[in-house]
Amino acid sequence: MWGLLEKITTQVINFSSSPGQVWYILVFGYRLVVITSLGGSVYGDEQGAFQCSVQVTGCENMCYNAFAKISHLRFWAFQLIAISTPTIFFHFYTLHIQSQIEKIKETEKALKSLETGELVAGNENGYDGKMEKDVRKLTRRRNQVGKFKIKEVYRGTEKKEVPHTRKIKFVFIMSLLVRLAVEGLFTYFGFQLFSFQQEGSNDSSLKTFLWMRVPALYRCRDNGDEELRTACGMHMKNNGYVPCFVSRPYEKTVFLRYMNILSFICMLITMFEVVQSIVRQFRNKDKSKKNMPGFDPEQQQMQMEPPSFETVMKRNAYGNERGGGGGIHKGPPNNEPPASASLFEAREAARLESIRREKIERK
Repeated sequence: MWGLLEKITTQVINFSSSPGQVWYILVFGYRLVVITSLGGSVYGDEQGAFQCSVQVTGCENMCYNAFAKISHLRFWAFQLIAISTPTIFFHFYTLHIQSQIEKIKETEKALKSLETGELVAGNENGYDGKMEKDVRKLTRRRNQVGKFKIKEVYRGTEKKEVPHTRKIKFVFIMSLLVRLAVEGLFTYFGFQLFSFQQEGSNDSSLKTFLWMRVPALYRCRDNGDEELRTACGMHMKNNGYVPCFVSRPYEKTVFLRYMNILSFICMLITMFEVVQSIVRQFRNKDKSKKNMPGFDPEQQQMQMEPPSFETVMKRNAYGNERGGGGGIHKGPPNNEPPASASLFEAREAARLESIRREKIERK
């Protein structure tokens, strides 16, 4: 479990801002670890040590059900799973895009080797059906990934390549919005479920949520619950309620306030990160428009369109006939460039132009 969390956190931190990294520390370091390490010792006997002044079997269970409709510990565990789900989906999406980029690079390298007649490591024995399949899928993979750039990130002494695309940024923002909505929903549910300690008070302010208290004495009333009235009706004749006593009320109060405050802080951080990511996207878009006058996406797509597998093989075979040898063509017999050299010249020019624009943006 911890190994999976480490991989997911490492993958997502590559695309997060500083507030996002603080969010991961709070969720996995100060919420998950505290629940798993200390929650069991505090809430382990919460139902067994819940004592009511009753003599009829069943009344105590019904009063406990009214007191804690869901255990704090189970509620927080479910909350952490829910708010981590968008992050997990984003992790798998980035892995998928990264694998597609690697396949695109390998296919382009193999295509270039066929065009120029050079051998590529791992393809000394020629190109099989898998190579043909990858070439046919190259255009679809490029359309699926879109324009991308690779950034080098250092984690300690290890260097990693992190791909960045518009789709990854869009999915990242969507995961933040879903996470924010889930966090807000659980904040509302938590207030509705655990506001029992403010007995007789209808205050629904933020302070009430952040500073909840678990009472030592709980007055079990029927509140229109027919099942509870049936089980505890004979004990409610004198005072109108059944007195029940909660175990470790002070410790549970500390836990409840701690988790509510952290939940609210994490929600604020997510809101800030959403706004920051959207503003950054608009700024980058404006910079790209200023630095790319006269850019024609259709023309760029035509330049980057790869030749078909049959076209490459026919050109290679034609080169072999002119060279008079069999096997993989080692190059043209004369000084004329290959028939498809313009394709790679255009591709190289586009790549150099992209690097130049990135340097201008950094300045």
